[in-house]
Amino acid sequence: MHIALLSYFFSPECYYGIIRYIEDLASGLSSKGHHIDVIAGSRKASTATVSRDGYTIHYVPNNKASSKYLCSLEYLKTSIRMRNKLEHIHRYHPFEIVEFHNTAFPALWTLTRKLKSPRPKFIMRVSTPSAIIAPDGIVPFRAGTVFETYQAHRADACIGNSHENLKICTNTYRLPMHMPKRVILHSLPRGISSRHIPGPFGRKDILFVGRIEERKGFDVLAKAWPIVVAAIPSATLTVIGEDQAWRGGRSFLAYSLEGMPSNAKSKIRYLGFVSDDQRDHHYQQCNLFVAPSRYESFGLVLLEAMRYGKPVVSCYVGGVPEVVSHLKTGLLVPPDNPSELARAMIKLLNNEQLSLQMGISAVQDVISRFKLDRCVQETEAFYQYVTAIS
Repeated sequence: MHIALLSYFFSPECYYGIIRYIEDLASGLSSKGHHIDVIAGSRKASTATVSRDGYTIHYVPNNKASSKYLCSLEYLKTSIRMRNKLEHIHRYHPFEIVEFHNTAFPALWTLTRKLKSPRPKFIMRVSTPSAIIAPDGIVPFRAGTVFETYQAHRADACIGNSHENLKICTNTYRLPMHMPKRVILHSLPRGISSRHIPGPFGRKDILFVGRIEERKGFDVLAKAWPIVVAAIPSATLTVIGEDQAWRGGRSFLAYSLEGMPSNAKSKIRYLGFVSDDQRDHHYQQCNLFVAPSRYESFGLVLLEAMRYGKPVVSCYVGGVPEVVSHLKTGLLVPPDNPSELARAMIKLLNNEQLSLQMGISAVQDVISRFKLDRCVQETEAFYQYVTAIS
């Protein structure tokens, strides 16, 4: 099959979870003989075509807006550029499948001005919807929900990365009951072996990986941290991820740490954005991974920690309970609850045997449930099912 995968950004410029998934899917599908074209936005001003790992990436300009209120306009402009590139390729080598993700409406203009016959099947793979990212009604996110809904109703089928997130998106976008839908859990990339690597003996280092923002719950972790340090003075916290702007343009990291006692703040090491190799090194070196998100459609960072045999502390939100098995591979607590979050971290740091057992179970779970081959096979089967529908 000739398959297009649309993304507003792509590696190496950006490495959000959805981008990692598209990169892995493109590689996996191309290894099975499919012709894959990734059409993605780039912060560079010019277009470019790059071959990588058996598939082709077509970059179009996607200039980051200086104001959040201009984001929607820039997304629309990028959607037009992506549609033009898609149409050009389709004219000479028609696509059978065009897959896009729901956020930032990458397929909007393509769905508004449909491609010429033979028309491909359009499949929307849903991650966290705008309505969840900013439920307080910020203008760009209100617009995002409208455009996402428009895209959703013009798609031929929908894939969810977890049962809970598919249910939320089905309700948010009011998807038709007759629309073909499938849950396909994300996976780890091919070639990355899952192995148990216990944290260094005698250390009590907790790792956080993710954007420093409200949805990822970093402020909740900051409130829980002094409780952890009071109970375990030797505990340390390593933080990896890009700091995001908060209300008034201030740093969300600074907002979260404001007023924290100096003895607790001194035990935090903030590294910002790091390379893949550096990130993996810190996964291996930590004793415990924490992800106190207020919402995750899936939570790829959970798998990244589990593959190294790290017990996870996270929350009962979105697709997280479908990834982390409470009391088996980690501990789940209610979201927005610093005291319960601290209690879970303290419990695992103080019980090395329990942490070891959970880490071993985590590796086994990754091997049995989250291999890339399984994700690729299920995606390929769903593509074939959708194309068979007249």
